[in-house]
Amino acid sequence: AWERSAYTRAGARPARRMIGSRWREVEIHRIDLDDGYGPGDWPAAFVAPLLPSLLDPDRLGPRLPAGMTLDVTDTDSGRRRSVVGSAVGADGAPGGAAGTDAAGAGAADATGGAPRSGRRVAVTGPSWALVCWLVGRPAAVRRELGDPPPLTPWS
Repeated sequence: AWERSAYTRAGARPARRMIGSRWREVEIHRIDLDDGYGPGDWPAAFVAPLLPSLLDPDRLGPRLPAGMTLDVTDTDSGRRRSVVGSAVGADGAPGGAAGTDAAGAGAADATGGAPRSGRRVAVTGPSWALVCWLVGRPAAVRRELGDPPPLTPWS
């Protein structure tokens, strides 16, 4: 039955492709329980393939203010990636889609002001902390990452 269709928001897929999705969902939501298991407990086999996909410019760019350049450095590997924001607000103005926190409320940029485009922001930390922030749980990794810029919701 692994080749039978399973239906997701993205459409029909073979059931075998759902295993990774369910694992990802369990790992991410388990840290939401605040039961002593945190993002630092995530296995490397979970984090390693997820980080590059979350940093893909086509996925991350729309979550940043238009024109913002985000430089992300993974301290585990020393690898650095840069992504330029391409978000456009509901009114069609550049940068309008950025600036919501995990609860969906409006959020300012890391300096306390409104999100600004045309600037360069660096975020540096271990791969597991970067993944945690990129999936919308910045509070869980403030000690490791400081106050990274807010992102629009991850899907």
